[in-house]
Amino acid sequence: MSKRETIKHKEENIKAWRNFVNIGNLKKGIKADDVQQPGTIFPDVFNISQKEAVDLLKSYLTVSGYKRCDDRFRQFKRRKITGVTTITLKPETLARLRALSIKSRFDSDNYDLLLEYLMDPENELEDYKSDPDIANLQTGLNIREQSELLRARLVLRGATWRFLLSQIDYAFNAGWLACKYLNGKKRTEKIQEQEAESFMDKIKGL
Repeated sequence: MSKRETIKHKEENIKAWRNFVNIGNLKKGIKADDVQQPGTIFPDVFNISQKEAVDLLKSYLTVSGYKRCDDRFRQFKRRKITGVTTITLKPETLARLRALSIKSRFDSDNYDLLLEYLMDPENELEDYKSDPDIANLQTGLNIREQSELLRARLVLRGATWRFLLSQIDYAFNAGWLACKYLNGKKRTEKIQEQEAESFMDKIKGL
């Protein structure tokens, strides 16, 4: 690395560090058990050089705490330099995305191409998405999130959404009545499963 490149690298590092500290990323990465002596005041790392700040943090944080903060800064700096950002996904969602990317012959470790393709209104991947290896993968969404997704899908299909709401209302009331009157049956887990299966069969028209 030439002298000019060394100076430029140092300047970029200082700029990234100041930005990292000023937007609060440093404090966000520190947990209570990362501090060597709980209750001590957080050191002033805003108005000093990066080297002085690092020395202060090493004396303030545990080894694991400092390593975590250092890793966060390195990731932050890399994103700033490369222009790449990070999105947060649940493991199940990432697995589904990776499987779809592989099936559709996109890069399985870089999802820009796949996401751009999916966002293009003229492009679909229905054949790949219906593949059992992808369709049967478990979702990472909880019940509340699945409901939000369903509402988003049906936002322009008012009649279908109203029908589903009526079915949900019916299911709730049916469950309430079944809880009160079980025709003398004991309230065991097996009975509950049998009653639920019977109810769902009616809903499905079986």
